[in-house]
Amino acid sequence: MTIPANAAVLQGSQWLGATASSAVDVARVEFHLTGGALNNVLIGTATPTTYGWLYRWDSTTVANGGYFLQSVAYDSAGAAGTSTAIGITVNN
Repeated sequence: MTIPANAAVLQGSQWLGATASSAVDVARVEFHLTGGALNNVLIGTATPTTYGWLYRWDSTTVANGGYFLQSVAYDSAGAAGTSTAIGITVNN
């Protein structure tokens, strides 16, 4: 996870970012959210850019409160790697 920072307060539309590498090509990066009624729910799939893997997330799609956000990278061979979860607060 590169953005947001741990303990960030998010409101409205927000960029989520991650970096990923693999011995083979990285095929996709997903962002998952846990907290409240959500348990490791996919909230979006990132697009590769020159700044890393980015996804524009509408935080109004979840209830206000505390969550854990993490990225999951998948390589073209099917292997997955999960980032350390960061804590965020949604306050819309």
